[in-house]
Amino acid sequence: MIMERQPLYLENDGLKDCIVSFSYRERYDADYMLDYLFGELKQRKGKVMTRVPQRTKIRTARGMYSLTESYFLTDGTYRVMVTEGKMSFNIVADYHGWSHYTDFIYVCLDIMQELTNDITDIEIRYISAFERVSIFDNLQGVIKLANYPRFKGSEFNFRFMIDGYPSKKIAVSKVIVRLKNLVNRTKDDIPASIVDIQLTSDVTAVNQSADTVRVNLEHIHQHEKNIFYSLLSQDFIKTLKPHYDIQQ
Repeated sequence: MIMERQPLYLENDGLKDCIVSFSYRERYDADYMLDYLFGELKQRKGKVMTRVPQRTKIRTARGMYSLTESYFLTDGTYRVMVTEGKMSFNIVADYHGWSHYTDFIYVCLDIMQELTNDITDIEIRYISAFERVSIFDNLQGVIKLANYPRFKGSEFNFRFMIDGYPSKKIAVSKVIVRLKNLVNRTKDDIPASIVDIQLTSDVTAVNQSADTVRVNLEHIHQHEKNIFYSLLSQDFIKTLKPHYDIQQ
């Protein structure tokens, strides 16, 4: 059930990361694409990014793994990384909201689409942690097994599909929801529950223009919000200090 009145935001959203990624058919080497992005962000937007080296695990053709040197770009708030056939974004500081985040994402996406406009998948993943909260006791509904009345559980995952709208160039989306109940601990050894919602759209069947890619990303972002608020009980949402649009 979708909430009739969703909050604009939560003061205590527990957000740990928001990952957005675009998979594409390669035309250029990943290092070249990241170098191109670095240069164009500085030249066009005056945005100076920092290059941070890292080691990335790569699976070889023989099914083995090897470590390779690479790097990502960051402005201190967001991070962008280009690997083989994929460009990913995530948060490295306080989250300033979806519109602020996508301002950065869309600038990078426009630059990337100069090198490859053949995007195959769009993915979004929100991960939130709530300290000292049993998430299973704060859901809309109950998770239980009929033959095990004392079943508590520590993790519950489920998957489903969201229909697309071909006439509007909206692709079908795959959804994975992962709920972990008081199993993850913070650096202060405090038990926390995790709400992890991931949506992926295969956009190969729709027009892959910049506008279409944006429409599909906004589409799955709205569905992520719908799922998040539909999972949680109203009483629990109230404890997270929701803020609403006064015109609603």
